[in-house]
Amino acid sequence: MLDENRHQPTVLAATFARTHVKYSHRKAALFGFFSNGSSVFESLWYGMFAAGSMLQPGHFPFVTAQQKRAVTASTTIAAYKAAYPGDAIVPLLEAAAKHSSLHELRDIRNVLSHRTAPGRTIQATIGGAVSEPDRWKLADIVLDDAATSSRRAQTSHLFSSMMDGFRVFALAHF
Repeated sequence: MLDENRHQPTVLAATFARTHVKYSHRKAALFGFFSNGSSVFESLWYGMFAAGSMLQPGHFPFVTAQQKRAVTASTTIAAYKAAYPGDAIVPLLEAAAKHSSLHELRDIRNVLSHRTAPGRTIQATIGGAVSEPDRWKLADIVLDDAATSSRRAQTSHLFSSMMDGFRVFALAHF
């Protein structure tokens, strides 16, 4: 009689190893997405503040290293509100700063960079049924091949709208 279960531990170990390697790659990709995505927007706020300092240095203090380190989304918005209170750039920047995808990028990047790697919920089945994909306990993100694609679309749209708005501002003021 053939013992069909004699290879099961080897198959399970090999499956676990493949899954673990795949998870490690996904984890690195997710870290890269959230840290780089957050950095892109921080750089955009910084660049908008620097551009404002060329036009209105009194409202956009940007000379000392301390002043440059102090640039954030909040300080950029406050400076534009003070220097250009009626300009369309102000509500655009305010809306961008409140956008949920921007908060998610920042919050997850902060956890990954400064705290710990979040756990994951693993759905496993034995047999022919396909299990549900693993989920990241942080923000309940499904860990599949599309984990960042919808977020990338949202953040790309937000970035493009900010750049388009700044282009209009720059054409009017530079």
